[in-house]
Amino acid sequence: MSPFTLLVLILTGLYALATLLPLWYSNQAWWVRIFDFPRVQLAIFGGVLGIVTVFGEGFTTELTLLCLCVQLACVGFHVFRIFPYLNIAPVEVKAGDNRGQNSSEISLCVGNVLMQNRDTEKLFQLVKHKQPDVLMLTETDQWWSSQLQTFTQDYPHFYTFPLENTYGMTLMSKLPIADFDIKFLVKEDVPSFHFRINLIAGEYMTCILMHPRPPVPQEAETSIQRDAELMQIAQQVLVTQEPVVVAGDLNDVAWSHTTRLFLRTSRLLDPRRGRGLYPTFDANKPWLRFPLDHVFHSEHFRLLAMERLPHIGSDHFPIYVKLQLARKDPIPEIASVEDVIEAQEKIKEAK
Repeated sequence: MSPFTLLVLILTGLYALATLLPLWYSNQAWWVRIFDFPRVQLAIFGGVLGIVTVFGEGFTTELTLLCLCVQLACVGFHVFRIFPYLNIAPVEVKAGDNRGQNSSEISLCVGNVLMQNRDTEKLFQLVKHKQPDVLMLTETDQWWSSQLQTFTQDYPHFYTFPLENTYGMTLMSKLPIADFDIKFLVKEDVPSFHFRINLIAGEYMTCILMHPRPPVPQEAETSIQRDAELMQIAQQVLVTQEPVVVAGDLNDVAWSHTTRLFLRTSRLLDPRRGRGLYPTFDANKPWLRFPLDHVFHSEHFRLLAMERLPHIGSDHFPIYVKLQLARKDPIPEIASVEDVIEAQEKIKEAK
């Protein structure tokens, strides 16, 4: 066996391992769940590895052919996972009609400011330009909360819970807010905002802003806390009769098993599907970007606009969504009995 063949064999084995590890759904260790994230990067890596294998070895040996088959299967699996989010796939949320009668519209901007970031000007200019009805920000400490007071004239409904552990939050709204509550579903230092928004037409919608801990060694050794928080919110949303929006930095990618389980269990829709990946993190590393910031909503809405906004000095790009309240139209995927059981198990495990 030539050194090149040995290298191809080793790389193919590692590539297959990185592809298969996330399918170990019962293992929530960070070193397993972290491979949920780089589907795009792994698909590209597999394609490059296949090209190198062909040009370096050709189809000369059975071992080479085996490596090529494994590489192709892995690339196919990654493409299968990310395909629903490409703009060539069918959309899950229908486009709204700007000429619609008797319907309410609401625009939301969601962003992680990065607590250490002190460049407020980019965010302020962005808010003045986009003029969202509701602005939801994560990682706001006391300094950020003070700076954001600048907008209280335009956003009279201002709620903030500053923290120095990167899990602070701030909500700013032009529309009236009702029943505002701060909950600590899993950890006493990781809040989530729960509130209702009075839409222009007099109808209410339920909204939840969340920022669970990511499964990385410096934050959490496992994804148990993140997954449990998502499942608790899914169960809460499922019994809500009003239109619903769940938004924030979920520290999970759109195509992961956990996020897809959350959507099935909550019966929420993902406006990304069929429109693009909209990767929001890492804003400073173009080669390492994932869709971590989300706006999920109930079937009451149609989509008027969705946009990843420019850099604000954070390691996240903000995301902007404009929704139109309409009659229930798309039918979200329904959770199976197995999904419900798995969601309950994740909550029990966290407790």
